[in-house]
Amino acid sequence: MPETTSPKVELTCLQGLADLERIEGPFLNALTASDPEGAAVMLRLLLAHMASTSKRVMLAMVLDRVDADELGLCEGLIHEDAQSPAEA
Repeated sequence: MPETTSPKVELTCLQGLADLERIEGPFLNALTASDPEGAAVMLRLLLAHMASTSKRVMLAMVLDRVDADELGLCEGLIHEDAQSPAEA
């Protein structure tokens, strides 16, 4: 049965969530302190994080696709090798 998850994408998303959890406290502190400059800095950080995570997820998707293609190629070669002795 083929694997339905993309391990590299999943790991990248989990890393992104961990990053967001780390900056949640300072972000809430800046908002509750009514510090517009601090809130603006935190929003800028969140936007940069979103852009960075988006690029990382795209790269992870490509790597997962390459891994899946290589796995399919290897399975095809194994299948061909298994049939070759029977044909001879």
